[in-house]
Amino acid sequence: MTLGQRLAFVVVLGVIGGALVLGGARPASAQAALPYVAYGAGLVDGQIVEAFVGTTSLGRTTVDRLGHWRLQIEPGTAANGDRVTFAVDDQPSSASVTFQSGRFPLPPGIQLGAAPAPAVHPTPSPSARPSATPTATPTRTPLCTSHGKRIACAAPTARTGTAR
Repeated sequence: MTLGQRLAFVVVLGVIGGALVLGGARPASAQAALPYVAYGAGLVDGQIVEAFVGTTSLGRTTVDRLGHWRLQIEPGTAANGDRVTFAVDDQPSSASVTFQSGRFPLPPGIQLGAAPAPAVHPTPSPSARPSATPTATPTRTPLCTSHGKRIACAAPTARTGTAR
């Protein structure tokens, strides 16, 4: 074999080897499934948001002091196309989304409605202070007694001036 033939043979082998390396069968690999990120705003600090598929809970989170919430729904807990519903403080919301791995809703997020804050009913106490608004009381003739008997008396005179 001449030098030119040897050189051509090496080039052909290199081209065939490169084609096998670059165009050959590649091992199959599945793309890692990513979580769905649900989020929203407009709720009250401390409220609990929970996500469901059917009656199965996918997770829960607490609303922050700004009224924002964020919940990461992991793949495997829901499948692409599943309808995800929400509850706020165990009360169902009318909002729902379709689970898609690696997706999230467009801003401003999922509107769960401005759920009312938990009702706080003050308990009256015996030492409750009177309100700042004055109330009118009817004037009566004072009843005066002396040694258990009624006697005539005059109403005390009102003092005027400024308190010190």
